[in-house]
Amino acid sequence: MTNMIVGGAGRDPEGDAVSTEAARVGNAAGRVYVAQLEEAAAAIRDRIGIVPNTLMILGSGLGSFVEVVEPRVVVPYTEIPHMPQTSTVGHAGNLIVGKVALGDADREIAIFQGRVHCHDALRPRDVAFGARVMALLGIENLIVTNAAGSLNADIQVGHLMAIRNHVSLFLPEDPSLGLEHPRLGPKFYPQTDAYSAELRRMFLEIAAEQGFADVCHEGNYCFLPGPRYESRADIDLLRALRVVDAVGMSTVPEVLAVGQMSGGRIRVLGISTMTNLAAGIAATEPSHEEVTREGMAAAPKLRSIIQELVARL
Repeated sequence: MTNMIVGGAGRDPEGDAVSTEAARVGNAAGRVYVAQLEEAAAAIRDRIGIVPNTLMILGSGLGSFVEVVEPRVVVPYTEIPHMPQTSTVGHAGNLIVGKVALGDADREIAIFQGRVHCHDALRPRDVAFGARVMALLGIENLIVTNAAGSLNADIQVGHLMAIRNHVSLFLPEDPSLGLEHPRLGPKFYPQTDAYSAELRRMFLEIAAEQGFADVCHEGNYCFLPGPRYESRADIDLLRALRVVDAVGMSTVPEVLAVGQMSGGRIRVLGISTMTNLAAGIAATEPSHEEVTREGMAAAPKLRSIIQELVARL
């Protein structure tokens, strides 16, 4: 990696003038955070060599996607400097780089098998750390998957939803809060359309080609912090807004951070697997066991569509 921060301000071999100027970039917290990103990026590059142009983050019950990947390198999160550790059942905690096999159209992809969440007692800046590192390494596409609860009667358990947009108002804080540095992007950044319409169209077209049109939709996703599931009144409020199709506890921190860093250069595809009906809609109470079980049941559909999509990127 170029621009590697080794010892902070005051230790630049090119002289005090350069060191003083570097110390003025961003704020102290931003400089420390970027130094950690660069240290993690350097460690990953040393392990994987060539960086794929696509990163996929796997959600609850969806870790089996790695079954269609021929791994070239597996790096546990514990071996990536400063990488937050996952503590949620069903999230393995590995960076996997390998080929997605599709005849002559093999493509390499990087996969975060297991994600971290705000409900793991982490701040959004920590949740977004891995995605930021890969943005620093030059990815061009981010595919982020999650398990979600449906508020839309047309989107049933087992269905897939390509995320059109998201509601981020319930995020505890922005991933950039308190962090200022040019490498993180502008402090005041837009997120009008954080998800790529082109990738969403590709996803739905492939789903139709494979006979999954009836169970694949597009809609809006709302982040809620968890780990508790929503109350009946929570869901009644969101349904009254007539904007939200699904709720979940992930995805938005990573998407915001990558959007801020890349200014829209990195295309984002978000896919929600409906693993339960939102609280108060279903006859039974939601549970993590149900989420994991239904995520695993829907995984073959998602695997098939994403395999073909990656081949076309």
